[in-house]
Amino acid sequence: MGLRFYKSFKILPGVRMNVSKSGISWTLGSKAVKLNTGKRGTYLNVSVPKTGLSWRERLDKKDNKKKASTKVETLKQNEDYKEIIEQYKKENDFIINLHKYADNVVTKEDFINHLNEVEGDSLKNSLQLVIDGDKNTLDALIENYINSIELPYEFKIEYQVEDSVLFIDLDLPEIETFNSQYPALSSSGEMVIKNKNQNTLKQQYSQAVISLAIYLAANFFNLTPFIERIILSGYSQRRNKDGDLIDEYLFSFKFNRLKMETVDLTSINKPYDFILNFENRINLSTSFNFKAITPYQLKENSSDNEDNSYLNEAIQGLKNLGYKSTEINLIVDKLKPLNLSSTDEYLKAALIELNKIK
Repeated sequence: MGLRFYKSFKILPGVRMNVSKSGISWTLGSKAVKLNTGKRGTYLNVSVPKTGLSWRERLDKKDNKKKASTKVETLKQNEDYKEIIEQYKKENDFIINLHKYADNVVTKEDFINHLNEVEGDSLKNSLQLVIDGDKNTLDALIENYINSIELPYEFKIEYQVEDSVLFIDLDLPEIETFNSQYPALSSSGEMVIKNKNQNTLKQQYSQAVISLAIYLAANFFNLTPFIERIILSGYSQRRNKDGDLIDEYLFSFKFNRLKMETVDLTSINKPYDFILNFENRINLSTSFNFKAITPYQLKENSSDNEDNSYLNEAIQGLKNLGYKSTEINLIVDKLKPLNLSSTDEYLKAALIELNKIK
């Protein structure tokens, strides 16, 4: 068996030079839509990730080499094209609405109920460590989850846990890695590949990365009820005035567990509008251009935690008294500005507010 020599060099985003014994060829496009040109001709390759569906056609073949097709073959080909287009739409929807594929955030009560249901001391002890936020257990949960994530684009996560707050630094996928083309049927029933206009591409990219942030926040909350807040900041590599690549933060969000517990993620059709319900730093123009922002910092939150420690303890006290997260969430915003000096004072104020809404 002879060895096959093949090497691929990335020249620009979406452009690769392929070197083999048969010569040099070029590949343009994304994983789903590729254009390959070399001495053997120019081919269009369309594949749908995770489906096994693919389609390949030579674009530069001469008319006298075309074979006649029967009506049955044409109909079958059109059905195949439609299936590829439909699968492409599903894949694209998955990317821009990723949050809908995350489980809704569960409450601490759900964890405790599960603890009471499981059998075996070893399993109970392990689950108790999860609920209590044991450092080693928490690190193992977070790192295992990060390593298990499989999405159709590259990103990087760094994290830090401070008290009950999880800080996430998210290196976002670049817009160049998103499909700038899509398959469609022409009026004659042939498969054609069209280019997305820049506005559509930027709109889909902005929705995709915000959706990614919501997706990650929900999944991190579901690892342990110990995490009460998540501060997630996303950044990307962009060129400055001198042409140098630098990291610029595009958004920074403060996710509150109590609010997230009340949300049906599948009902979120506009991730940008949803994220405005939380403390945020994001500057997205009407033409879907992200402007650089300054993210929330660890020190900022440390002072916030000191100021709100009594409130956090009061909230936990309400949960221990049997109040549901949906009820507590209705009064939290009213308690924050009070600046009370003890947990008992916050608890009394909370009970007064809860009685008002009954």
